[in-house]
Amino acid sequence: MMMIGREQQEEEEKKKKKKKVEISIGPFPGAECRYSIWDREKKNPSYDNYVISIGDGQSIVSTYCNGYNSETIADWLADTQRIYRRHRHYLLVGVCLDRQHNKQSSFTYHYQPKKKGADDRPYTVLTLCVGSHSIVIFLGWDNKLPKPFRDFVKNPRVYFVGVDMEKKKKKLEADRGILLEHVVDMLPEAEKSLGEKIIPGGMHNVAAAVLGEKYEVEKPERVRVSDYERDLLPEQVKYACYEAFLAFEVGKKLLY
Repeated sequence: MMMIGREQQEEEEKKKKKKKVEISIGPFPGAECRYSIWDREKKNPSYDNYVISIGDGQSIVSTYCNGYNSETIADWLADTQRIYRRHRHYLLVGVCLDRQHNKQSSFTYHYQPKKKGADDRPYTVLTLCVGSHSIVIFLGWDNKLPKPFRDFVKNPRVYFVGVDMEKKKKKLEADRGILLEHVVDMLPEAEKSLGEKIIPGGMHNVAAAVLGEKYEVEKPERVRVSDYERDLLPEQVKYACYEAFLAFEVGKKLLY
């Protein structure tokens, strides 16, 4: 009887380890209906506020806006730096970059008319996450991000963390003129800390090794190949925030 009880307990523990976190998204409580992030009226800047729930008790407050929405981006940066100003001597920022995969539109042709293939297409969405706060920025045609943003990415106290960050840094600068001054690739950092190799494949693989298997939630194929050159759907925002959140959490565990 004791053996059966022990076996059942071990089986339940295995199931718990295999169970993945559930991710859901909903509007921020009390948030008003937006007009559209495409609204270029400066007197009426538009954005979405979401709450992304991760597993039991964890949540991210996310702002989704267009790159020309200077006021919203500046406010998010100011609030985030104020909230996390006591984070030792430097600030870690989780990063997720998304782009079009399934087709080439006039948008990608505008930037790289001579190149072909998904790997050559420019990034269209930049997501940043610090703790429980994230911002999803749709990078527009003109790349005119506000000065507070340009100052923030060059701040020597700010480190941007994720996977393949050197490669992404070079491409983001070449395609969009955005330079993330200080980047840290979490894959070699995780392998160094754990003393073992991690199968390359994205932030979810690194998070599974460092934070636990339950965080190994990969972006579904239908989301990965969806349209990232138009107004994003909540599901696209959800997975962008989740990847940036994982990057921050892995960075916090290994670097702080």
